[in-house]
Amino acid sequence: MDVRQRINDNPLLAPALKWDPEDGTLSGSEAALVRIVQALTADLEALDADQQQALGDLVGEIASETLEAEQAGLRMLGLI
Repeated sequence: MDVRQRINDNPLLAPALKWDPEDGTLSGSEAALVRIVQALTADLEALDADQQQALGDLVGEIASETLEAEQAGLRMLGLI
């Protein structure tokens, strides 16, 4: 598994490989993405499958909660 290549193949994640986490012009989410991508490229392959799966499950759960909150906000604004 080449984590860096997989990240580079994803159009939402690939830019983070080129960004500097200390760049003050990055938004909060962009800076966070850079830090997370750096950690994944450095350490994900060192984890065993159970640890990787637990991280994936956690991220999936949080993404679902975030999506629900975003959609609720858009509904309140009458945008969806």
